[in-house]
Amino acid sequence: MTNTLAPILALAVVACGPKKPVEEAAAPVETPVAEEAAPAAEEAPASENAFEATDLVGTWVGPCFASPSGDGSFNQLTFRMTETEWDLDYIAHGDENCTAKFLTVNIKGPYELGEASSVAEGAREGTFSFASKTVTGHMDAALGVINGACGVTDTAVDTPLDLAGGCAGLGAYPIAECAADNDIVMVKDNNLHFGARPADNNMCSPDKRPSSFEGGAVVTKQ
Repeated sequence: MTNTLAPILALAVVACGPKKPVEEAAAPVETPVAEEAAPAAEEAPASENAFEATDLVGTWVGPCFASPSGDGSFNQLTFRMTETEWDLDYIAHGDENCTAKFLTVNIKGPYELGEASSVAEGAREGTFSFASKTVTGHMDAALGVINGACGVTDTAVDTPLDLAGGCAGLGAYPIAECAADNDIVMVKDNNLHFGARPADNNMCSPDKRPSSFEGGAVVTKQ
């Protein structure tokens, strides 16, 4: 496993009814058909958005996948969601079954769902704020990776290291400079989809919001 894990954060979340036919709208108002149809024509859509925050509540787990960096590690994402908070564990493992934990990056904070996104039907914009970021090494070899990536020397096994001040080697911007990820999200077939992250991991402002789901993280509700 190499000493660069920058890609570990590179993956680190309106339907209206048909119009009434012209000939029906022109029907005499005194007929029973027209009287029954008129209220239906004024009804609002059942829901303005395809999903709400309540639909995100629960634990969502992604598949075990080989690290994009080709360093020999295998990664897995687990999101724990409430209606207002998100909590992500991005775990790098030393085996292809994702059973031997190497290190864990944890990111958590409040989130808000925004307006519908034009990227895909049913998608919404989302702002995922950072209350905290940490990285935890689960073995001595992981401590060497963290020390080299973040320029520190005081890490300890299974002890979280605060990344609020940033860690360039892990692709983590300081929270003071990048307070949130501006993302797109979609719920489809019991899966939660996030937008494709840019190579520089910068989604710190609305103009950096992804424009595609292709290549983005996908996690399944448990």
